[in-house]
Amino acid sequence: EPYVAGNDLLQGNPRAAADALGRFMINSTFGLLGFKDAVVESGGAKPHKTDIGITFAVWGADEGPYLMLPFFGPSNLRDGAGRGADFFASPTGAVFASQGLGMVNNVQTGLDVLDTRTQFLDPIKELRRTSLDEYAAIRSLYRQTRDAAIAASHRGQQTASEAKASQSPVPGSAASPSSAAT
Repeated sequence: EPYVAGNDLLQGNPRAAADALGRFMINSTFGLLGFKDAVVESGGAKPHKTDIGITFAVWGADEGPYLMLPFFGPSNLRDGAGRGADFFASPTGAVFASQGLGMVNNVQTGLDVLDTRTQFLDPIKELRRTSLDEYAAIRSLYRQTRDAAIAASHRGQQTASEAKASQSPVPGSAASPSSAAT
């Protein structure tokens, strides 16, 4: 969560950063050192993900060409560079490296790759079964997912319902359908 909060701040989302840091502090204290999500169980802020690739996008970096990275899967030049930066910017990696335990960061990255891969085994199987062009379908899904994450960052990590509510015209305003008809 501190890493997510840092990216939230770099993206100009102090509210999302405060949520992430608050989640970290509460879960570290009341969630058995983070093994339990005490915040969600008590009805608090849900976790959100962000990374340096999204931060680069918020800063205006173009996505560049689409890439299919071995072990890591779909990406683009901006997000691939972000993944490399993520590896070195990880707070846990810096702590372990300072203690001569840099291998822990490598193991964590490997476990993250494996976990992500296992999360998508069934959807990939279904995509292969139903798609005429698997590569184009994966590229399209990847771009749509990243575009949605970047849009969420621009909205300050609002949920879809919060974003919709903030875009609703105020009754009686010029954009209101009832006032346009009169």
